[in-house]
Amino acid sequence: MPRCCVPNCVETGGHQFPRDVKLKKLWLKAIRRLKFEPKSGARVCHKHFKESDYEKIGKYSGIENQRKILKKSAIPSIFSWNVKPTSSETPREQRPKARNYRKSLFPGNDSSQSFSDIQPLDDANVSHHVDLADSF
Repeated sequence: MPRCCVPNCVETGGHQFPRDVKLKKLWLKAIRRLKFEPKSGARVCHKHFKESDYEKIGKYSGIENQRKILKKSAIPSIFSWNVKPTSSETPREQRPKARNYRKSLFPGNDSSQSFSDIQPLDDANVSHHVDLADSF
């Protein structure tokens, strides 16, 4: 089965290029491949089309389609180079904010803090004694 011809896409199968010359040029512009002339086996996979690019109801039957049928005017528009990040900040900007937030939750919990305020455990503070050597 032929691979998707979109750069950096490894999916197989998909939709053939349209025969209409104007629409084919729009597809070629959208996929951003330089000096690429699609042959009869060239495909663009379903991951590059929006859900609204597919016909939901059959044109002649009037019932919901069992398979995804691409609209005649559809142009691929979902690519790795135009996906918006989920946040306006980059991960590098997010890390210090997350670290500072964690520090604000536990003030005084620095690694440089001395352990002089920690009391050693002695027998007077233990209410129940279990001897693990006898349990085996």
